[in-house]
Amino acid sequence: MESQETLEDSQSVKSAIEKKILLQILSVSLAGVILYIINGLFIVKSFEILRESCIVFVFYAVLFIWVLRPGSFLLKKRVITLVILLSVLASYFVMGGMKGLGAFDFLNMFLFISILFQGKERNTYSIILAVLFLIALFIQSNYSAFITNRAANDPQWLFSLSLSLRFFLAFNIGLALRIAYSKEHNRSRQLLQEIQALNVDITSQNEELTSMQEELKANNDKLEMLVMERTKKLEIQNETLVMYAYMNSHVFRGPVCRIQGILNLLEIEKDEKMRLELNGYLLNEVKEIDKVVKDISLLLYESNPEFIEEIRLKAKKLYSLS
Repeated sequence: MESQETLEDSQSVKSAIEKKILLQILSVSLAGVILYIINGLFIVKSFEILRESCIVFVFYAVLFIWVLRPGSFLLKKRVITLVILLSVLASYFVMGGMKGLGAFDFLNMFLFISILFQGKERNTYSIILAVLFLIALFIQSNYSAFITNRAANDPQWLFSLSLSLRFFLAFNIGLALRIAYSKEHNRSRQLLQEIQALNVDITSQNEELTSMQEELKANNDKLEMLVMERTKKLEIQNETLVMYAYMNSHVFRGPVCRIQGILNLLEIEKDEKMRLELNGYLLNEVKEIDKVVKDISLLLYESNPEFIEEIRLKAKKLYSLS
């Protein structure tokens, strides 16, 4: 969010600087035309110079008002750039070429393009201006007859003021370029600081994520260990149950069956001596059962005391044992 606001502020500052430079160029052009109007009206008293100067003044005044009005600034600066470029070419051919004020006009155009355009559009205008500059030098060197100097008879004060206006414009454009560079530098530094802050946040988040991953891994290892322990415990319990089932069906079942047989004999036996003998057998089998039960309990308890405790509690609850 802050980066977006910074970018919007930078664009706003850039547009304000571009508009200021555009208005300054038009203002200097208007000031130069006014000087020629004064010269044609009061000094040389030339109707031709006065007429041409008034036409140019009206044209630049319309452009100046157009820039001040709301609308697409991109279209305005493109149109005015082409107009000023044509004006520089016209000034070159009628104001003595590079020997006159044309050299300053080309310099100001280079500065002007550097301020108002970016990227491919700046490169395109710069290439066009460089080609025109080379063509102008070629014409100056080989076809100087095409170049006239209508300012040759102008008074010295007019030339000095025109030259001063161009110096003033170059200075202002350079100052604006410096301001734009400073703004861009500050914005870049601010963006760099924001990126560094983001890097710190990302590093902190990575460390936190790494800590969480390590904690999760430790919990997984602990859970895996608990599962293994529980599985082992269940295996032991299953083995205990199998052992108990085996002892119940083979060891414990034998005495029980014999007791049942003795009890059946006691029901039908009438001889008292024989009944006493059967009671002795019955007592022995009961002792055998008691011994088997103790052996089973001992064996199960030694195998898994916790499991036996669980069985004891459940049996106590089920049969209301004390």
